[in-house]
Amino acid sequence: MLLGGRGWDDQPQLMFSLAWGAAACAYLTGRFDDAEKLFALLRRHASSPLDRASVRDLETVLYVTMGRFTDAVRVGCEGLRLLGEHSLDNPDRLAVFAENAPRSIGCSMRGMPSRWSMS
Repeated sequence: MLLGGRGWDDQPQLMFSLAWGAAACAYLTGRFDDAEKLFALLRRHASSPLDRASVRDLETVLYVTMGRFTDAVRVGCEGLRLLGEHSLDNPDRLAVFAENAPRSIGCSMRGMPSRWSMS
């Protein structure tokens, strides 16, 4: 990296911003494995619950894009917990949500033009 091995120690906010941009670029260009590795790096270096939740938010989008709906729900709920939302801590509510989320996403995708199709 341009900031050297001590970048995270010397310029943590700049490094977080650069890694965030790299993760978003990896996701947007279809390099999902690289994006996941960068998300893990971002989670390790996030300095606040809001930063960690924002990483979880983008991870949720990645997993929905990949069709990994169970992972999307899990990661999304972790992000919500970081912000103090615990209504999904009830396993019964979470199971119902996880079961219905892919169906809801699928319904909203059906109305999209074919060039945006997820198939």
